[in-house]
Amino acid sequence: MRGRDHRARPRRTRNRSTTARAYSAGPRRRPCDSGSREQVEKTAATLGERLGHIDILANCASIIQVGPLKSMTAEDFEQAMAVNFFGYLYPTLALLPSMRERRNGTIVNIGSIGGVVAVPHLLPYTCAKFAVSGLSEGLRAELRNNDVNVLEIVPGLMRTGSPVNAEFKGAEEREWDWFSLSDSLPMLSVDAERAARRIVSAIANGERRVTLGLPAKAIQAAHRLSPALVRQMLTVTNAILPKTDSAETSGVSGLEVSRRKPGSWIRRLLNVPARKYNQPT
Repeated sequence: MRGRDHRARPRRTRNRSTTARAYSAGPRRRPCDSGSREQVEKTAATLGERLGHIDILANCASIIQVGPLKSMTAEDFEQAMAVNFFGYLYPTLALLPSMRERRNGTIVNIGSIGGVVAVPHLLPYTCAKFAVSGLSEGLRAELRNNDVNVLEIVPGLMRTGSPVNAEFKGAEEREWDWFSLSDSLPMLSVDAERAARRIVSAIANGERRVTLGLPAKAIQAAHRLSPALVRQMLTVTNAILPKTDSAETSGVSGLEVSRRKPGSWIRRLLNVPARKYNQPT
């Protein structure tokens, strides 16, 4: 959430956009479980009283479970929806009345290429991201006449070191290998700082949808041109991903799996962005 402290005087800048202004009050941080409607409404009210109003809402909460469908439970889907979808919906509903009343505001939903194509072994996550994509499109249509912009960001893999926070199921270590490697290679993933600059630019320019990374753009284009071909590619991908004969549905954290592999070159590769962005290692 971004707002202006009505007690602070903005410094002069050449760009009048609120996304480019620097406020003397500086950043304010307030912990909040975005999947809890009660906490979100309370936090929104507190910030509204302190700042006057919120100009930009950026929804980016996310959890991810990695593994085959046979290792997933209904609770995995419920947890993914609670954070990855309702964690977007609740802040939006809490702040939207003020934005509509002022006829000004920007809602940024950080989606995923997993909300465009259903990536195997990420099914709870991709279901929730499809919901975010639908929410973004629907909001954009309904709010167009209220001068509230809805920006959907569709990133591919991001180099943030975040696999340490994922949950791995089934063949845990092999699932960790492919996911962490894909998330760390420059040719497959996007630099997080570059992505952040592009998002800020999109907010300032009033854009409505931005896809980040060449792999994500290629997959999106292929899906538009030939959905059947992409489905076949996903089927082949699923065939080569790790298999498990176990009926176990419990999972382990990526950090735990990572620490099982002290000499792994994948771990060393992953630890570079993890340390940079304060992820546990």
